[in-house]
Amino acid sequence: MDQAVINVPLNQLAPFNDGIFKEQVIPEPEASTQAVYGDLDSVVEAVLTDPNANIPSLLQQANVAGQASISSGA
Repeated sequence: MDQAVINVPLNQLAPFNDGIFKEQVIPEPEASTQAVYGDLDSVVEAVLTDPNANIPSLLQQANVAGQASISSGA
């Protein structure tokens, strides 16, 4: 690696670099990707704006809607 182009402390990146390739890769869905992201948008919005958001419930609802979108190919 060309040290002249590195502008961050490499020791701060060590945990990321050491662990990134140990993570399980979960690819995007093969169909209906935008619909799935749309289903998740409402979850993100609720988490950011509602301190009482029921995150597990919201994720479950988004999962049901997303799986339906994937199944229908919409």
